[in-house]
Amino acid sequence: MRFMLEYQQLDGEDNGQNLWTIGFGSNKKTRHMMPSGHKAFLVNNVRDVDLLLMHNKTFAAEISHAVSSRKRIEIVSRAKELGVKVTNPKARVTTEV
Repeated sequence: MRFMLEYQQLDGEDNGQNLWTIGFGSNKKTRHMMPSGHKAFLVNNVRDVDLLLMHNKTFAAEISHAVSSRKRIEIVSRAKELGVKVTNPKARVTTEV
């Protein structure tokens, strides 16, 4: 009960600290999901793509921004072999005309 009393002390008209509220949270089953139905998994190298072999229906690979273009091509080709969806396959791979 001690915690509840301390928590209630924050409430007040002139107090600068606001009380926490639940807010507009999403459903637990769909939280952190993309519109495609997958959850994002950050990939930094080709070995990280191999982790998604058994979870390719649940997670989609998202290539980190610090990965070079040469490694990106390897990651995308390995993901295609394993049937893993990549959210940003064309980033830093295509050349401008």
